[in-house]
Amino acid sequence: MRSRSSAWRSASTRRALDPRDYGAGFISHGMRERAAPWLGPLRAAGLPILAWTVRSPEEEAEARRFAANITFERYRPAAPDADLDPGSTPSN
Repeated sequence: MRSRSSAWRSASTRRALDPRDYGAGFISHGMRERAAPWLGPLRAAGLPILAWTVRSPEEEAEARRFAANITFERYRPAAPDADLDPGSTPSN
């Protein structure tokens, strides 16, 4: 059984994680938690999701499925296609 204080912390943490309340223009999210349940509603509301830290071609492929932009570390991705539209976002 959770204590009242841990339940309060969980509720307040969930509330603090909604960036729409603070006028955020995007949310930057780690690859390890890419399946977090709160990302879908934020993306559906039009908030771009940025992915970090991508370190391999496999992680890049996964990040490109859900993220509008990517932060790479110790990995250099291939140059983007010339016809890539920088204003586009992934469709999910």
